[in-house]
Amino acid sequence: YDVQVKVPAEFIVFASGVLMNPQEVLSKKYLAKYREAAKSDSIISIISAEDRKAKGVTVKNKMNNWHYTATSISDFAFGFSAQHLWDMTSLEVDAKTGKRILIHSVYAAETKSFPKAAEICRKAIAWFGSEMPGVTYPFPVFTAFNGSSAVEYPMMTNLNDYAIGDRFFWTLTHEISHSWFPMLVGTNERKYAFMDEGMAQMIPMDFTTREIRKTTKNYAADAWNSRAYEMKAGREQSDRPPAVISLNFDFGNWHNVNYERPGAAFLFMKDLLGEEQYKMALKKFISDWSYKHPTPYDFFNTVNSVAGEDLSWYWNPWFFEFGYPDLAVKEFKEDQGNRILTIEKPGNIPVPISLKIIFDDDS
Repeated sequence: YDVQVKVPAEFIVFASGVLMNPQEVLSKKYLAKYREAAKSDSIISIISAEDRKAKGVTVKNKMNNWHYTATSISDFAFGFSAQHLWDMTSLEVDAKTGKRILIHSVYAAETKSFPKAAEICRKAIAWFGSEMPGVTYPFPVFTAFNGSSAVEYPMMTNLNDYAIGDRFFWTLTHEISHSWFPMLVGTNERKYAFMDEGMAQMIPMDFTTREIRKTTKNYAADAWNSRAYEMKAGREQSDRPPAVISLNFDFGNWHNVNYERPGAAFLFMKDLLGEEQYKMALKKFISDWSYKHPTPYDFFNTVNSVAGEDLSWYWNPWFFEFGYPDLAVKEFKEDQGNRILTIEKPGNIPVPISLKIIFDDDS
């Protein structure tokens, strides 16, 4: 993509891609801050509320051309504003080459959550690159733009301010996760939305849990997702097999089928394989299918290959069958000094068994 967006003075433009002409659109003061932020680990306020009042952010042309280019992306998006504030930082993503990516947070002055967005983006992109999925952020820029929705685009998210606090943190990291699915690995989100939304549900769980627990005791993103799924699992109006073509879903069942249920399925697969083997499978899937368009079957086959076994017993109930997960204590007995606890599975969907046993002495 090679795009020029022509806007009046004082308007700033952010887009999928790299700004090719900052020196032609930003006035001297703001160009200097832009260039400083492009090599800084600190969050730098490029445009504050005071700057907006003073004006003079852009060069004094009647109209300015903001020139963006991008390669290896599936679509192009842009946002612009003459009122929004602007925070910027950068992050080294390759220690060997010193490669850095630019991170922007662009938001309305009255927003409660966005002043923290640049820092959240920086931490999240670093975590995703090193931990889960363990693949470096693939693009040169990421922009969190305070708009009217919560939608992902190449190198951008358009995020409103409906969510505050923990909810904002979770939503933003979810949108950043989409940089890998479907922006890097081009899953068909209109046909099989569970692939990208389920992945974006699972990928940030450990990161958000770690960060949010710094202020919210006992927060657990995986537990939150499981509780949300539990409320709808097996209900006729809100649960369907995710492999049903996404265009056939309505508002009442869309979120559960494409977010919570596959999010839980991908999470429990990590429990089944172990974290290292699971990450190995995820990395192989990303490596094999970057800038291509895989189906869910390609994902299932990749995991089967890495695991060295046919996991159809897991894939079929989670993604192709009606039903729900359910475990129960069937029997507890003592036999010649041995205590025997029998667990049964009334539900058809497999989940891990986690037992907490408390003895008479409270141990």
